Amino acid sequence: MNLSSEHVALIARERLEPSAGHALKPQANSNRQSSSANTSGNSKDSGENVSCKKVLQKLIKTVGPPTDRPKTCWGSRLDGALDHSMKCASAISLPTSLPTPEPSFRFWIDECLWSRGKEAVQLLEAVLREAGGSRTGGPSRGSFTTDKNKLLGSSHCGQWELLWSKSTYALQAARALRHGQAISAIVGLNSLTMKKRMQQTLKACYGQEAFSWMTPLTFSLPEELPEWQAWVTEHPEHCEGGMWMLKTGQDAGRGLRLLNTKEALQVARREAAVQPYEDGGAEGLPNLTLSSSPEMTHLKNSHRLKVAQIYIDRPLLLEGRKSHLRLWVLVTCGSPPVAYLYRRGLVLFSSEPYNAQSTHIMMQQPYISKSRVDCSANATAGPDVPTQLVLEIDPGHVTNLARNSSGWVWNLEQFRDCVNKRGAHEACQGDRSPSSSGRDASVKSVNIGDCSARSLSSYDAIWAKIVKCCTAALKAASGPLQAAHNWLRPGVDQYGYQLMGVDFMLDQDLQPWLLEFNSSPSIMTHHDDETTQKLIYEEKVAMLRDMVSILMPRLHRPGKVGGGRNSAKSDNNQDRGGFVALPLR
Repeated sequence: MNLSSEHVALIARERLEPSAGHALKPQANSNRQSSSANTSGNSKDSGENVSCKKVLQKLIKTVGPPTDRPKTCWGSRLDGALDHSMKCASAISLPTSLPTPEPSFRFWIDECLWSRGKEAVQLLEAVLREAGGSRTGGPSRGSFTTDKNKLLGSSHCGQWELLWSKSTYALQAARALRHGQAISAIVGLNSLTMKKRMQQTLKACYGQEAFSWMTPLTFSLPEELPEWQAWVTEHPEHCEGGMWMLKTGQDAGRGLRLLNTKEALQVARREAAVQPYEDGGAEGLPNLTLSSSPEMTHLKNSHRLKVAQIYIDRPLLLEGRKSHLRLWVLVTCGSPPVAYLYRRGLVLFSSEPYNAQSTHIMMQQPYISKSRVDCSANATAGPDVPTQLVLEIDPGHVTNLARNSSGWVWNLEQFRDCVNKRGAHEACQGDRSPSSSGRDASVKSVNIGDCSARSLSSYDAIWAKIVKCCTAALKAASGPLQAAHNWLRPGVDQYGYQLMGVDFMLDQDLQPWLLEFNSSPSIMTHHDDETTQKLIYEEKVAMLRDMVSILMPRLHRPGKVGGGRNSAKSDNNQDRGGFVALPLR
């Protein structure tokens, strides 16, 4: 069986396009393209046709032998086809001028919506090109001078089959979609991805029981400030020694404040008294009668306090450092909900050892007047910018990769091997000092080579609890998802997909606690250490490839039936590649 002219042209075109695969793997021989492009046509075969054998020989010069090419999910089939075609190509001729085949699907990326622009989306773009897609648009960051919405993919629905955008903007296209298109948003998922909405959703479904095994005790601010004060009164032991994490609506680890109970309550009372909460329509908040304050009223909605969450003060420590798990959940349908949890993920560590007594350090930052706050994430102190000493959370407590590009990073395989290490039970027992209540009270550091192997604390048990927690969260959101779907009335039922990041932290008992869902998880791979950057890349590119393989059967161009290179299977809530189907039905 020979490669058709369309296949030959497609392979050559994808190899010669500079942007087609540079983000996936650097090319070993960069001069191969230029040398092959300058190859003259001095062959014995002349005229309108050349032999298929010579076309394939030129193709191999262009794409390189199999050992030089980056392996993809379709690489082995390409190698076999080339080898077989070279053996029996002498009897068949192909036209010298090969037509360019139509791409399997078209995609549009609104890269201008990400603060890091091209860097934030280049890995996804490479994976989509690898899958046979062709990018048809998407403004770059800073390239627009007119109305931004007119340049986004939602205003150009006829030019793509797959849209990658922030959920708020992607949903603007939902009512105009046809079969064969998909947008990167599921309406109603903000019931989980917004910090305040998540705890309200879980509490509405499971009551206070949600805080006994799913997520740390959390109070909405300012609505549940009285309940928080009452809880502290009923638990006086937390009045002095307890710690709370105050969270705003910001992402990437920004807007966090770690305070003791007394200080946290004071901050919450002060902000509740002066802040104009204007997001009542979106989150169902009451309109408050508030006083004005030049120190507080300038804050954006995302910079205001949303929740107070009790701090996990007995975290699992590996080599004396705090960590949390970053996993990915893919939702492919909201009504009824269909979702998958990826088997692979990252373990993100703090850059400094954990010290329970040191919660803050003094750091020098650009001076910010009380009458104005520069909310730019890229604000830095230059030589002419005055600076001030400010309190920041001690880096031993910070595990967010966006705020800590030098911290350790593991994959889940390393974490599993650590947790399942034999002989650790006896070693860990020696570190424990039982409290009067019979529960371990000491803050324990588990060495990488001395991790627990107890049957109830094995990695499989941890993973089962994580699957149970994610399933329970998605089930709790089924009501908001259905209500939002009915309100949206999309053009097609299966209109979207949404990739969410989900963070878990383990305590000393290896109990995983759900911290939050993220509506737009980072797919960048940057890190200060080259080896760690490669590890991050391997985990994220594998996840993106499996995500695209799930979406491919749903994508087809106008007037065509079926999906791309994969079989046209619909979402059937079964495991797909590395994605594990959550039992939501």
